Amino acid sequence: MSEVYLVGLDHFLQNEEAFCSTAAGIESERQQKQHFETFLRNLIQQNEVDLIAEEGTFEPSCLGCRLARELKLKYAAITMPQSERDRLGILNNYEDQEDTLAAAIRAFEDYMLEQVAAHEDAKGILLLCGRLHLDPLQRGLAERGHEVRPYNVTDYEWFQGRPMEDNGGVVGYCRQH
Repeated sequence: MSEVYLVGLDHFLQNEEAFCSTAAGIESERQQKQHFETFLRNLIQQNEVDLIAEEGTFEPSCLGCRLARELKLKYAAITMPQSERDRLGILNNYEDQEDTLAAAIRAFEDYMLEQVAAHEDAKGILLLCGRLHLDPLQRGLAERGHEVRPYNVTDYEWFQGRPMEDNGGVVGYCRQH
């Protein structure tokens, strides 16, 4: 089976566009994203990664996709598409209630595991996912025989969280996503 370098992240780190609007927020976001990209490049270079599997975005202009193109690696978008959500009855407001949130998260994680399994030829997989999926995916991948090496962005000094702004600049950081 594969070695999986499982990175739990805050989704704002993946987006190539800035979320922030103040100069201080934009700079904080830029610095964190640069550190994150360096971290990922080091993981890829120090290991035999041949596939980047990425959850969290429907857009092809995300960090994992760009790195795969630049480094000529295979890429798998493992975010459950809307058509599959519709087929399973996952409504857009699934986050509004605890029971629908829990069911949707389980379905998303099952989908991610299925997508990774479809790439059985990969020797080294860099799997990028939201931090809330880290433990369940680690268990699921290990149960399927993968050697899993988990990483959580909250373990690194450079990660502050998504900048929260007001008119004067950054007033704090959100680390919940």
